[in-house]
Amino acid sequence: MSDPQHIAGQNRRRFLAALAVAALVVGVPLAGLAMWWGTSMAYALAKVASPREAFCPLPPVDDGSLRMAEMELRRRIAELESESARRRGQCQVCAEAEAVDVALIVDTSASMRWPAAMDAAAERAKMAAIEKEAGPITETPGNDRMIAEMARTPAGQERMEEARRTALAVLDTLPQRARVHLFSFGSFNPDRVEASQCSVVPVGTYTNLQRAPLGAALRTLRPDASGTPLALSIEKAAAAVKGRPAGTPGFVVVITDGTETCRADPCAAARTARAADPLLSISVIDIARNEQASCLAEATQGQVFAAGRGADVGRMLAEALRTPPAQNCIPRPNPS
Repeated sequence: MSDPQHIAGQNRRRFLAALAVAALVVGVPLAGLAMWWGTSMAYALAKVASPREAFCPLPPVDDGSLRMAEMELRRRIAELESESARRRGQCQVCAEAEAVDVALIVDTSASMRWPAAMDAAAERAKMAAIEKEAGPITETPGNDRMIAEMARTPAGQERMEEARRTALAVLDTLPQRARVHLFSFGSFNPDRVEASQCSVVPVGTYTNLQRAPLGAALRTLRPDASGTPLALSIEKAAAAVKGRPAGTPGFVVVITDGTETCRADPCAAARTARAADPLLSISVIDIARNEQASCLAEATQGQVFAAGRGADVGRMLAEALRTPPAQNCIPRPNPS
């Protein structure tokens, strides 16, 4: 018979061998996993300023999108607070500074093809000479002659280019939180003459963080409209800025070289807009030194600027915001 002690010793050795094998099978992977985890954590901690950033990573922040969203939310909050106050019969809450709406009207009539150096008086003399030689411009010979004369304008020297440069200068100096509504005149369409004549096109509405697409939209404008519907454009522009928060001034800036040609009265339209919106003002950038457009500014306590003075317009708007008129609203409380 086998010795019991001998058998017990053999069993003990087998158990220890099995235990060693189990330790190797389980321990080596765990040690490798621990080494990998420790190395990963050390690498992550080396890349951040604090352990919290390593354990609680935050997604990258798009500051531009957040600022734009914040501006729109604040604007909407002001509108809702004012509407709520109006329904309760209380004073409306004042909007924050620089939460201004600007409607920019860019004249895209055919006369914007004339040279920027040609003023309104010279244009009238030129048109009279064309009609004397080729007949009325409302008829084909006279119209063709006028188009041929316009085509002689050197590239980059058209009134349209001057208007574009002036509009871009306005944008560069607008207040930070200005929202811009861009309007132009409708392009003439020979297949839809009645619909395209004397029409006004809302190109788009742009926040401060959308100045690049706004600039791109300005660069696409062409002087291809069949008329100068100033009165209609003022009506549409005044309606666009009417939706701003209570107590906020509204501005319309008209960049034009001519007078109304669509059987309407732009001066009356300006007076009507001002009566309906006492915080509205219209400023004119006179491309061709045409004094007939000055009534738009006079009717609304605006100003008239010469071509190329776009930066002055932006500074004027900023200054007007620093000294706002009396407002029938209560100051917004500061958050504690």
